[in-house]
Amino acid sequence: MPPQMTPDNIRLPHISYPYNPLITNVLYSTTYIENWGSGVKRIMEACQKRGVAAPAWSINGGFVVVTFMRPAMGDNQSDTQHDTQGDTQDDTQERNLDKWIENQIRQNPQITTEELSKLSKKGIATIKRHIAKMPHIRYVGSGYSGHWEVLDKE
Repeated sequence: MPPQMTPDNIRLPHISYPYNPLITNVLYSTTYIENWGSGVKRIMEACQKRGVAAPAWSINGGFVVVTFMRPAMGDNQSDTQHDTQGDTQDDTQERNLDKWIENQIRQNPQITTEELSKLSKKGIATIKRHIAKMPHIRYVGSGYSGHWEVLDKE
C-alpha cells in the first residue's frame, strides 16, 4: 500500500496513489488503465449492485487485504434469477457493442479506436479489448495510414 494511503482513506474517491508509478504510467500510456483511481470505486459499486456489504480493508505485512463478505443466505431462486438476468443483460450488451464496432468500421475503415471510444462513450481499452476478440476484424498498414478490414466470418 502506498504510504499516503490507509484503510481509512482508501474509499475516498479523490485520493489515488499508484503503488508503483513507473509501472502505472506504462500501463496507462498503453491504455490498459482507463481511469486513474477507479478500482476501489468499481469494487464498491459492484458490491452495492450485488447487494453485498462493502469489503473490509486492512494491511497485513505491507499488503492490502480486501475481505469480501458473503451475502446472507436468502431466497436462492431470486438470487439465481438476479444473477442470470444480470449475466444475460451483460452478455447482450457485449454482443451489441461488438456489432456496433463492426458496423462503424464497415462504414468508415479509417476510424480510430479513439473515435470509436468517443462515439460509444466507452474507454479506449474497452474498444481495443472488443476488437481483439473479433478475429474477423484486422488493422492493415501502420499508424494513421492504415485501415480496418472486416473479413467474412467463417
